[in-house]
Amino acid sequence: MILRSVAFFGYFSLIICMVYFSSAIAGERGYYLFIIGNEDGRELYQSYRGENKKYEENQSCWQKRSGSEISISYVKTVPAGITPQLIDSAMNGKDSSLNILRYKLSSFNNDQIAHGFDALVNIEKHNDNAILTIVPLEGKIVTEEVISSGYQSLDLGVCKVLFSVDNYFSP
Repeated sequence: MILRSVAFFGYFSLIICMVYFSSAIAGERGYYLFIIGNEDGRELYQSYRGENKKYEENQSCWQKRSGSEISISYVKTVPAGITPQLIDSAMNGKDSSLNILRYKLSSFNNDQIAHGFDALVNIEKHNDNAILTIVPLEGKIVTEEVISSGYQSLDLGVCKVLFSVDNYFSP
């Protein structure tokens, strides 16, 4: 009887360890974003991130994303070689500028980010609305209009534009 209990405990412990470590092995992580935009847009984003809240109404969108959340976002630090002119040129469809921008985003590294950003997000806030434009490392530039600049609306808008990252995102 004691031997059975020990065997059961051993199996039970093994299963618990496998479940616990499988999420760590899977490499789950959130997105690494470089945020730009007008001053109001950047301030809105920083306030939204500072709140650090999950909006239940938006969970169905976030559950469809490959990333678990936004892990890191740089708003004040600008990667070397990324200038407003390069960004404007890339966002206006100049392929050579877009390629350079994507290279600089993907090759950025420091003590927090070892393998580059996943995308650039431009947030332009005007009155109570915001326009989010994402430049993913691959594929098309995507724009989403956020009718209300409340945090819940911004959260949903960010979630929606991040779909363009999911085809290459690998946590």
